[in-house]
Amino acid sequence: MPSEERETEMNEPMLTKYLLGNLPEDEQAQIEEKLFTDDDVFQQVHALKAELSDKYVRGNLTAQEKLQYEKRFLASQTGRADTLFATALTQVLAEEEPQTVRPIVAEPQPGFWESITAFFRVPAFGLGAALACLLLLTVGGLWFYQESRRLHNEVEQANIARAKAEAEARQQQELQTEIARAKTRNEELNQQLQQAQKERDQARKDLEKAGSQSQVSSSTATTLLSFLLVPGLVRGDNNRERITIPLNTGRIQIQLDLDQSDKYQSYRAELRTKSGKLMHRQNNLVSRVTAAGKAVFFLAPANGLRPGDYDVTLQGVLPSGEIEDANFYHFTVARR
Repeated sequence: MPSEERETEMNEPMLTKYLLGNLPEDEQAQIEEKLFTDDDVFQQVHALKAELSDKYVRGNLTAQEKLQYEKRFLASQTGRADTLFATALTQVLAEEEPQTVRPIVAEPQPGFWESITAFFRVPAFGLGAALACLLLLTVGGLWFYQESRRLHNEVEQANIARAKAEAEARQQQELQTEIARAKTRNEELNQQLQQAQKERDQARKDLEKAGSQSQVSSSTATTLLSFLLVPGLVRGDNNRERITIPLNTGRIQIQLDLDQSDKYQSYRAELRTKSGKLMHRQNNLVSRVTAAGKAVFFLAPANGLRPGDYDVTLQGVLPSGEIEDANFYHFTVARR
């Protein structure tokens, strides 16, 4: 497993290469993460760093290792403190080495007052050793604090960078999802628009064919003109169909296409001028099935329609008997 493989790499040569900066970035990052989570590895690296500093002071490093040590440690305050620590320790150990055995020579016994003075005198070696130990503790504590702070900051910065990258990835994914939804919705709307256009064209053709077949000649020479209107958005919409009515036309038949909802029992249609004057009203209209869906057929006299704009209001009768506006239709009349 990957975790077991990393544990086998935490040996002394590998950690020494890490201290001297001889590892690739990925392996160095793995060791630094292990230092932050594993106390044993941290203690091992700390001991190897002290041993490396001791070898540098004693001159036991190779030329290449010495150059790497100076480049790695003497360029920072913490590294210089470690070197000073190793130097002081070397001096103390040198002072504690056994001296050459000299022949025992009888010395005169000190007097009473000399003995009292010697009892209160601090030996020079003891004072040096105490100062060296104090220096070692100070430097070691400073290095441990700075190293811990450095590792903590590096891990914190890595966590912040990872969280930022994950947030950006989520935002990018959400944006791609929204774009895909908008594209799909646009395609659906285009298909619906094309289908509605086809149905409208087919209904117009059917109406023109039915109108031509329904025109009859009578003794009074009355002619029926049929045409199709589709619902407008609001009352007084400027989107108007232009209808040309011949002079000999007696009546007009208007096919009023319905929208998707057909919830009414019956309908009432009112034809008005643009100014609101009522021209004709017809009650009890019912919807019929056409090629384009459902429609209501409204008959009105044509002799009173002068050139201009007209509106048709289609009102629906609910099962409760209430009447409400269902759709609005708009057209412009031209005479010939």
